[in-house]
Amino acid sequence: MALLKTVGAGQPMGWLRFRTVLEGICRNLPPEGLRLELRRALYYLMNVLDRDQESEVRQALQSLQDEFLPVKENIVTLLEHLEKRGEKRGEKRGEKRGEKRGRVETLVRLLPTVYSEFEPAMAEQVRALPVEVLDELIDAISMRRPWPEIQTLLRGNG
Repeated sequence: MALLKTVGAGQPMGWLRFRTVLEGICRNLPPEGLRLELRRALYYLMNVLDRDQESEVRQALQSLQDEFLPVKENIVTLLEHLEKRGEKRGEKRGEKRGEKRGRVETLVRLLPTVYSEFEPAMAEQVRALPVEVLDELIDAISMRRPWPEIQTLLRGNG
């Protein structure tokens, strides 16, 4: 109930600050029941948190694990889960950057071979374009669209 109340109040981490609630849970539940309830609460918490709050979760859980030894194993597991989730997000961001870089470099090589009007200084315009416009530019080049249409896309006015 403390978890639901604090989430409803816009402070999802507040329940971790209710030491007496956690002490009661640790004292009154058998180990398997404790694990189940803690997992359920933490799963709910992870699904309502913003990405920006993960560091707060990590800090709060680290401060709790020594104080509440019965839940330490679960907290360590959750901390590992948070690390993996962060790594996956980082990998996805890296993949997206790599995909964009590949599109940009291909376009920078391709544009001068297809359009004599393309100047090397225009490469910076290509690098500044969002992925959606890069894709439009690739399509326009493959369809041999006229240079004025390409210029419009290079300005980001797709």
